[in-house]
Amino acid sequence: MSDITFTLKEIQRDHYGYERRTGELTSSSTREDADPIGSCEIRTLLEEHAARNSGKVKTDISSYRGNAKHYDGGITQDVVTTLAVTFSASGGALIFFKFGKDLLLQWMKNMSSRSVRLKMGDKEIEIKGTNDVEKAMKLLDELDRRTSHADDETDP
Repeated sequence: MSDITFTLKEIQRDHYGYERRTGELTSSSTREDADPIGSCEIRTLLEEHAARNSGKVKTDISSYRGNAKHYDGGITQDVVTTLAVTFSASGGALIFFKFGKDLLLQWMKNMSSRSVRLKMGDKEIEIKGTNDVEKAMKLLDELDRRTSHADDETDP
C-alpha cells in the first residue's frame, strides 16, 4: 500500500511600496486570516493528532518575490506555508481525517487562500470546501474497505 499524504497549504501575498503623493511607505496584504489565533490552534491540534496516529509531520515555508513593475516602486512577495502529514496505513489517515475534517474546514474558512490536498498513490483530491471533504471521505472509506478486505483474505 502506498502512503497517504494530507498537505495543508496557505498563500499569503504582501505588497510593499511607497505612496505616490507623500512618499510614505505603504503595505498591503491580499489575504487576511479571519481568526489567526484560532487558525494557529487548529494547526497545532492537527499536528499533535497526526503524531498520535503515527503520522509523519513536515512543515515548509517558501517565499517568492514577484518581478512585476509596480507604479509605486514596490515589491510583491508570496509566502507559501505547507504542512504535510504522511501516513503509511489507511487506519491512521482515516482517524486523522475524521477527527480533523471540521477543523480543516474552519482553517480553510478563516483564510480563502488555504487548501488541503489528499494524495493516495495515483489518486489526488484538492479540498477547498464541504463538497470536496465528502469526496475525500469517500476515497478514504474505499481505501479502508480495500485494506480491511485484504487483511481478511490473508488471515488463516
